[in-house]
Amino acid sequence: MQDEAPQHLKIVGPRGVGKMALLNWMQREGKPQEILAVRWAYVQGKTTEETFESLLDELAGGPKSEPRTKIEGKIPFIKVVREWRRGQIRKTSFRQVLAERLKRHPVLLLLDEVMHYDKDLLAQVLQESQRLSSERWPLALILAGTPALDFHLRDVDASFVKRSRNLFINELSDEAVREALKDPFEQRGIKISDEALELMASWTSNYPFFTQVVGRVVWDSKKGRTEINASLVKEAKPAIQKECGYFYGGLYEDIRSDELLPYASQMVTIVDEAASSLPPEVVVARLAAANDGMEEKQANKIFQQLLDHGLIWLKDYREVKRGIPSFFTYFKAEYERSQLLASDPSPAK
Repeated sequence: MQDEAPQHLKIVGPRGVGKMALLNWMQREGKPQEILAVRWAYVQGKTTEETFESLLDELAGGPKSEPRTKIEGKIPFIKVVREWRRGQIRKTSFRQVLAERLKRHPVLLLLDEVMHYDKDLLAQVLQESQRLSSERWPLALILAGTPALDFHLRDVDASFVKRSRNLFINELSDEAVREALKDPFEQRGIKISDEALELMASWTSNYPFFTQVVGRVVWDSKKGRTEINASLVKEAKPAIQKECGYFYGGLYEDIRSDELLPYASQMVTIVDEAASSLPPEVVVARLAAANDGMEEKQANKIFQQLLDHGLIWLKDYREVKRGIPSFFTYFKAEYERSQLLASDPSPAK
């Protein structure tokens, strides 16, 4: 970090792909005697002021921070914080606090759920962080969020973010799924047959959350056995399907709550009927055409919402894919069922 400022990192993925787990790992694996990992999330304050104050407290090692036993503790920022509370410009306070901390330790600034941050506040934090980083201070910035993060950042005055490294997380490779399922068992001396492993992998849809579900349910089902075979895995199938169903149901309900079900159905049809992957502007145009009087601006907003819900995935910014392929099957069945029930004139019994 002394040779050059580290490149900032942006982590983007729908819910359930492990962004929080990755940030937790970064915070846990960092050597506290060498580097200060500061975790900040929008939800830490009910108001913009409380949110910003929580960041200052965290950097300063103030009352809201976790105890730091191996790293130099609280430093004299109380005066700065109090001046900010009397109306001092936010970015001045943040720059002073961060610069003072950087004199003592390298800082890893982890910003979580960034798509919910106040845009003005976010711009100030990003601009000041980049200024200190460009001055070769040992500061690394990591931003994490759902696909709405990219759209949110476009309205924030921080153009350097476009030059950050990007980590887009969605489906896992076949090899990664099998490794994630197999290693935890073998590391604890439990053998898993090839047939059992293939069966488990087939139920994951190569999605990180389902990989965790399958592994955990099979682990809970072993009941002291030291070998996992296909028969044991099959016994766990109902519990796995039940947990996956909860996830699908929650995702479906989120789409319904935002009054997007008809558009989601149209999106499923557009993606399913395409002979090959489509660029986003073509998908948006087809969505607008499927709704009389809809302008492409509104269709683009709906596209962004469905992307953020995880219904679709934007690969390399130019290819619209199924977000979770298996969810398309669930969605079509559930949407058809709801439409049939809504059109049924018979009174409820």
